[in-house]
Amino acid sequence: MKSSLWVFVVCIAFCPAVVTAQSSDNTENFSACTHGYMSCDHAKLTQPQANTVALAEHRRNFTDCADALGTCDHAKLTQLEGATVAAAEHRRNLSNCTEGFGTCNHAALSPNEASGVAKAEHRRNVFSCNAGYSDCDRAKLTVAETGFVDRSARQRNFSNCSSGLDPCEHAQLTLSQARTVALAEHQRNFYECTRGLGSCDHSRLTAGETSAVLTAEHDRNTDGCMNGYGDCERAKLTPSETNAMAAAADKRNVSRCRDGYGTCDHSQLTQSQALTVAAAEHQRNVSSCMNGFTSCDHSQLNPQESRTVVRTEHERNGSNCLSGFGTCDRSMLTAQETKAVVRAAHQRNLAACRGDGYACDHSQLTPAEISGIAAAEHLRNYTACAQGYGYCDASRLTPSEAVAVTDKDKLARR
Repeated sequence: MKSSLWVFVVCIAFCPAVVTAQSSDNTENFSACTHGYMSCDHAKLTQPQANTVALAEHRRNFTDCADALGTCDHAKLTQLEGATVAAAEHRRNLSNCTEGFGTCNHAALSPNEASGVAKAEHRRNVFSCNAGYSDCDRAKLTVAETGFVDRSARQRNFSNCSSGLDPCEHAQLTLSQARTVALAEHQRNFYECTRGLGSCDHSRLTAGETSAVLTAEHDRNTDGCMNGYGDCERAKLTPSETNAMAAAADKRNVSRCRDGYGTCDHSQLTQSQALTVAAAEHQRNVSSCMNGFTSCDHSQLNPQESRTVVRTEHERNGSNCLSGFGTCDRSMLTAQETKAVVRAAHQRNLAACRGDGYACDHSQLTPAEISGIAAAEHLRNYTACAQGYGYCDASRLTPSEAVAVTDKDKLARR
């Protein structure tokens, strides 16, 4: 008898879930059909749903036709909808013809519309010709427009030549423009030579400009040598510049050795520099050891430093073990520290078990803790089932809880 009652209770607890799942599937399919999704299965629709979907599909087809989308089916439009779509198509064609975008059907235009479109096309052609665009049709220009376009073309050519841009037709320049362009080209070449650009033509420089360019090239080479750049030509340096370059290179090497970055050549250090670098390297190693870095070399520490580092490492290990973060080596702990770490680990595990259960190790719990946590987990599961959210495990409900959850579900659906 008790067994039959338990089966009845379980059925009551789970049957609503099955019905709810089926209802959810039906709702999702209805939504998919209403929105025109590929996952729609018309065979699963109820008659009222099928009527609603048919209306939605009709409205969607009307919108597609009005917006000229490829999915439009004109045969499904009503007479009024067909007239509305035809008006929209006419407006769209007129706009395309006027603006010069998309497909234009001139045959569909009224005489007044055709006249307006012709004027718009003429204005666009004048603009294209004036701007030098390739779609310019000069045959459609008036005499006055042709003259204006020619003047614009000459001015554009003059601007290109002056700025060193293509296309530039020197033969189209007036004598005055040619002189201006020649001066601009000369100044541009001088600038490129002083900057060391590959487009420099030394043969076009005056004697004064050549001297200035040589000075700029020398200064640029000196700067490269002083900073250790790869394009340094030492043969072009003066004796004093060579000495200055050597001093700069020595300073850079000392800095790299002292700070521990880049390429350090210890063989280039003086005795005094070597002592300074050795002290910096030692201090850097002490810092690495104090911070637990892998670059630490304990063999380079003096006895006092070694004791300080050992104490710091012990404290860091103890902190890691207590917090549960980082690397913990329990073999380095004292007996008292081990007890504190065990207590902290137990409290962390207990908190995890009382919370969401993530990373909970039940084997580390006491019988009293297990009992308390089981009660909390049971209450949490019942609340999830009763509220209809979260993870609900109906198999863990008592018969009375299963009935209560079912009653709440029935009330919520009324």
